[in-house]
Amino acid sequence: MLIIKGRVFPVLTIRPHTFETKTITPARREFDSYSELEKFVRYSIDPIVIPGVTTHFGFDWMGNIGHSLWDALYPAYVALIRFPPRHVRPFRILAALRQCSGCHDEEIVSRFAGVGLLKQYVLNDMSVGNWFVFDELVMGCG
Repeated sequence: MLIIKGRVFPVLTIRPHTFETKTITPARREFDSYSELEKFVRYSIDPIVIPGVTTHFGFDWMGNIGHSLWDALYPAYVALIRFPPRHVRPFRILAALRQCSGCHDEEIVSRFAGVGLLKQYVLNDMSVGNWFVFDELVMGCG
């Protein structure tokens, strides 16, 4: 998270996976002024923008479509419902999943989103030397 010093901003923690208690705290980078933040974004990092709404969740049961739908997609969708009307519009899935050559879960689940599926391990590989900015990112389970 990029913030300006002196602004009151709560410490955020996210529980990204349905049946885990592990949380993630986003890293923060503070700037002395808005103009410094703007220079950093415009000229230093030149981010790649991922447009629209993206929801993040983990696939802990690759190969079992029932678990993928009800224990992964459904809780993430319920999280989207908390920010109407995003749940009725097409969205993208950012999925924390492992490579599975014989699994069809990701193909099936991506159809529910409308905009498709972005694999987190692919994004991680692309992130070396690159910054990504999501228009809207919903993480956690409903």
